[in-house]
Amino acid sequence: MATRQPVFRLRVVVVAVALTLGLLSPSQALTLGPNFKSTFTTNARGWTPVSGTWTRSGGELHTAGLVGRMVQTQRSAMYSNFVYTVRAKATGVSPGYIIFRSALASPSDAFPHAAYAIGWSGNEASMFAMNAAGDAATGLMSQRIVPSMVAGGYNTFRVTAIGGVISIAINGVDVFAVVDNTYSVGRVGVGMYSFGSGELFVDSVKLKKIPASLLNRTAQRPGVIYSTGTPVENPKIKLVP
Repeated sequence: MATRQPVFRLRVVVVAVALTLGLLSPSQALTLGPNFKSTFTTNARGWTPVSGTWTRSGGELHTAGLVGRMVQTQRSAMYSNFVYTVRAKATGVSPGYIIFRSALASPSDAFPHAAYAIGWSGNEASMFAMNAAGDAATGLMSQRIVPSMVAGGYNTFRVTAIGGVISIAINGVDVFAVVDNTYSVGRVGVGMYSFGSGELFVDSVKLKKIPASLLNRTAQRPGVIYSTGTPVENPKIKLVP
């Protein structure tokens, strides 16, 4: 037992430092959800439709959306610091959305409340933060062509959220990073806004929480200074083991 005490004390100190720096709140440290991986081959366990009709078949989660509406499905658990990876395909002109750190929206709402979202259509993508009422957004990454994207095909989106530092990679290519402290905890999900043409197919989703022992050991690209609300193109953000 004596040999295990230093390890336990170190973990306590690490968590305490994370709490002090605001990376975790006391409630988040106790109530965050577990890691998960959804392949949709046999079920869609853990996913709750917020709006629209979602079906699982052929190893995919699918929706045809509702014209002029945002439809969503989310996990019920809350998450704060994580790597969130979604492989999905949006067809036609209707954009798909990767949603994270979100408050649960009601079925009548067009967009998620108090949430970050990545929207994409074709080979273009953007990122924004929705306000608490779900009726206005603050742009964080303006819509732009992303060369690594496959228009109309499957794309893999990886969101790394560490405190206020949020970075996005698409198909293994770092695309964007920003420091924004608007939302620190919430649910994750996927969604689609229908313009009358297009469907959303989700092949797989996984989330891995970043342990408290690594929260304060992030490395940023040399020479890049991150400031609140300032975007950084093509970032090199990684966890140092």
